[in-house]
Amino acid sequence: MAELVAAGAPELPEGYFYRIRPHGWGILRVTIRRQCRVGSRHVAEALAFPRIYANPRDAVVKGCQDAAEELRTREVRAARVVAARRYIGDHDPRGGR
Repeated sequence: MAELVAAGAPELPEGYFYRIRPHGWGILRVTIRRQCRVGSRHVAEALAFPRIYANPRDAVVKGCQDAAEELRTREVRAARVVAARRYIGDHDPRGGR
């Protein structure tokens, strides 16, 4: 991951890593995974298109950036869901039970 970060990919939090695999038709699938006790868990992904970049590394870095943005978006949405849970329950407009 250090090589990707040096090339411009976002650095991931502790316990997360990039996994790059072929997706087909010359496209690469960039996933962000979280390490678990046994194996790892998929948390975000993006596609990288090396054919449209002069340097294939640039395509992979762009895929990493897109996957990291998806991860941030998911975290924000999850935080909103947690914040909305405080409204669970009955809400009497008269203020009583």
